[in-house]
Order: sequence, then structure tokens, then C-alpha cells
Amino acid sequence: MQTACSRSHVGVIDTLLDRRPEQFEVSLEVSMAAARNGKSGEQVMRRLFTRCGRQVPVTTEVLVAAAGNWDGGEQLIELLCNKTEKITINSEVLMAAAANRKTGERVLLCLKKRFRPLDLSELKNLITPEVVVAAARNWDRGKVMGLLLNWNQDIIVTRAILVAAAENWGSGAQLMKVLLGHPKQQHISIPREVVIAAAGNKGCGKSVMELLLEHDKALKITPEVVVTAAGNWGNGEQVIELLLGRISSGVLTPRVVVAAAGNWASGEEVLRLLLAKYAHSVPITNEVIAAAAGNWGSGKQVMELLIQTCGQQIRIPPEAVVAAAGSWDNGEQVLMLLLQECASIIPITCGALIAAARNWKSGEQVMKLLLNQVPGDLPTTPEVLVAAAAGNWGSGVRVIEFLLAQLGPNITITRRAVTAAVRNKGSGKEVLKLFLDRHEQGLQISADLVTDIEQHL
Repeated sequence: MQTACSRSHVGVIDTLLDRRPEQFEVSLEVSMAAARNGKSGEQVMRRLFTRCGRQVPVTTEVLVAAAGNWDGGEQLIELLCNKTEKITINSEVLMAAAANRKTGERVLLCLKKRFRPLDLSELKNLITPEVVVAAARNWDRGKVMGLLLNWNQDIIVTRAILVAAAENWGSGAQLMKVLLGHPKQQHISIPREVVIAAAGNKGCGKSVMELLLEHDKALKITPEVVVTAAGNWGNGEQVIELLLGRISSGVLTPRVVVAAAGNWASGEEVLRLLLAKYAHSVPITNEVIAAAAGNWGSGKQVMELLIQTCGQQIRIPPEAVVAAAGSWDNGEQVLMLLLQECASIIPITCGALIAAARNWKSGEQVMKLLLNQVPGDLPTTPEVLVAAAAGNWGSGVRVIEFLLAQLGPNITITRRAVTAAVRNKGSGKEVLKLFLDRHEQGLQISADLVTDIEQHL
């Protein structure tokens, strides 16, 4: 019955009730399931009242579920209030309504009807800071927040409320406009955490930041703010562009450039803005090069910009090659660029080869690029690489096949490789099967390991 109430319509409920009406009792779980039913919750709940009357429990939990129902919250609350003589509306119910993105405003208006005009002070007392934080996280363009501030004009807009609004991707700008216009907020400075939250807002960060700058002309832009904005993959370019005139040389730390270089969506654009404005003041460190190399979305473009900026002075640290080798979506392109532009200074380490062996998407291609650059002996043993590839759930089989073809038949399959394959939930069985097939062709595997492999196939 609980499942039926949460997903079905009244016809299914009638069928279940008709089978054993005398044995049926509406539990709290059944009532809550009906209250959460977004498609037909009001009809299901009404049928439960019709068939079972006062047996239907209407507790705080049921009211919370109904108030948070995106599609039928208003109708459910109206029904529950009309069918129940004594109903208790507390802050938990208001919080659920305040968080309701689709029908929260209408649910709150419905709840307000339960309070007589002379008792509105009771409603006012229920609007706690937690309720207002829930409204600040709501993507309803500030409608719920407007209601709450209107009902309780004595609300203190706390730091937590401002942070929640500044972080809100969908309605942050509208919410911040409402909050900053609140009489008790107009002359209050903006806390540092709020500015950081706005800088990281991936939906409307620029609009929120504009409101903060307009509200507080002396707003301080700290290194944390710029780092957050530089790494913001949704709105970072626009936020950085807005802040350019306020970023001092002391604020432009290596962490800022690392964040920009690792920004998978707009790293190139953010870095271009910083270079255009501050030119030689932008620190290009080993960490920056490594962040660009590991950037799975726009790593190639960022690395091209860094090479163009640094010219012959660029240095490729080992950690950058490791990062590129493990980058599943952009690693091959980044390595090809590095080999084309800086082949003589690229260090091929054991860490880079292991990262390539574990690269679940482009491991085979990356391994080919790296091994072609190794003039003599490998910086590690083939057995270590096979063991690393054996745990690769995406391209492990292809990497191992390439290693066996490239490095010859003298590779010994170790227990470490077998254990990694056994734990590999993606392609482990294919790896084990490959080991057995190649064993029949001369690949070295001990008898004990062959037995272990057969037991796991």
C-alpha cells in the first residue's frame, strides 16, 4: 500500500482497499507516501480520508512531506488542514514549504490561512533563521523570500542566509536583491564568506557579485575570492572580468593561476583575461603547468596559451606529464602538443607510465605516445605497468595487449596484476581471460596464479 500511495492513482488504492477492507489500517508511512506523491497525491490522500476517515494520521512528518511536494503541495496542505480538527504547524513545516522550488509560495499562503489575523505573531515566531536559509536556497526567483520578509520584518539577515543566497545558481541575483533591500541590511558590510560564495556561483555569479559591489563600495576582494572565481567553470570568466580593476598584484597569487589553469570549461578565457591585464605579473609555476596538463576539458587550449606566453623559458615538470598521462579526456591531446613543442624537455617517469596504464579512457593512446619517447630502458618494469593496467576498468585490456606486443613475451604476470584484475569490476574478467589466453601462447604465469585466475572466471 505504501508503494501504491507514493506512485499510483486512486484506482489502484480502491482495488487494494476492496480486497481486505477490515484488515487495512493507514500507517504513518502510508500517509507520508501519499503526501509525497507528486502526480496524484491529493487524490490519493482524499481517497484515504473517504475510505478510512480518522484513521489517516496527520503528523508533523506528513505535513512536512506535503509542504515539500513540488506538484501538489498546495492542494495537499489545504486538504489536510480541512480534514483535521487540530493541526500543528511548526517551523519544520514552514521550512519544507520554503524549500519547495515549484509551489512553495502557494503552500506558504495556504499555511498562513490557518492563523487568525490576531495570531499572526505566532506565524512570525515560526520564521526562524533556518526557514529563511531554506528560502535562500530556493530557485523560485525570490518569491518565498519576499513573503517571509514581509511577514516578519524583524528578521535578522544572518551570514548563513546571505551565503545560501550567494551560492544559489538559479535565483541568487533575485534573492540577493531582496535581502540587500531589507531595511536591517542596508548599512551592513558584506562578510567575506558571502563574497567567496558569489565568486563560486556557477549559474549567476556575475550578477550576484555586481549587487554586492553596488551595495558595499569598499568591498574587499581577497585572494580566496579570486581563486574561487578563477576556478568557477560556469561563470568564472564573467566574474573575473568584473573584478579585474579590483585585483591588486598582491592578490594575484600562484593559487589564482593554478585555479584558472585547471578550470575545465573556461580556463583559457580566464587565463587570457589575467594575462591581458597583468602581463608579466602572472606567475607561471610548475603547479600551473601541471594543472593545465591535467585539465580534462580545456587542457590543450590552456597549455597552448602557456607555451605561447612563456616561449623558450617554459619548463615541463614531471608532475605535469603525470597529470597529462592520467587525464582521461584531454591527456592525449596535451601530450601531443607537449611532444610537438617541447619534446626535448619532457621527462618520462615511472609515475607518468603508471598514470597512462590507469587512464580508463585513452590509456592505450597515451601509453603509445610515452613509450615512443623512451630511448632506452624503461624507468620501471613491464610487470609494474601490467599490474597498473590490470585495474583499469575502461581500457585495461587494450593497454595490456599493447604492452605485451611492444615489450615482448618475457613479461611475467605477477600476483599484484591478478589481484588488481580480480578487483576490477569493469573489465577484470576480460583481463583475466587475456592472461589465460596469452599463457597458452607462452606468457609467463605461475601455476598457482593460473589456478587463481580460473577460479575467478
